[in-house]
Amino acid sequence: MIDTAVVGAEFAGMSMVHEPRSCGFTVQGFESGDDVGGTW
Repeated sequence: MIDTAVVGAEFAGMSMVHEPRSCGFTVQGFESGDDVGGTW
């Protein structure tokens, strides 16, 4: 079971993955690109 889903691996998305995981939640991240960085 996943506690949190994050869509997009830009800077804010990476933070949104890190914060809940540091509190013990399970997180699933989704990114359609080949690398992190968002749509900059």
